[in-house]
Amino acid sequence: MLDVTTVLGEAAAVDDPKGENEDVTVLCGLVAWALAHPDDYDGWDSTTVSSALRWSFEDDAQTADEIAGRLFHAA
Repeated sequence: MLDVTTVLGEAAAVDDPKGENEDVTVLCGLVAWALAHPDDYDGWDSTTVSSALRWSFEDDAQTADEIAGRLFHAA
């Protein structure tokens, strides 16, 4: 069973490492995906973030990959 607090904290670190993003849509999507797919979640990397975003944005692969790339290149 996943600890929601841990998942949320790890997702926030990926989504907003500098604490400057006011849009929590991505953060909510990451946490929702992790809770819906506990066997697939083992921390966040670009592949896992992209999978979560594809699920959150209804399989829009281009948008998911762009957001994942932005998050991991901004860190």
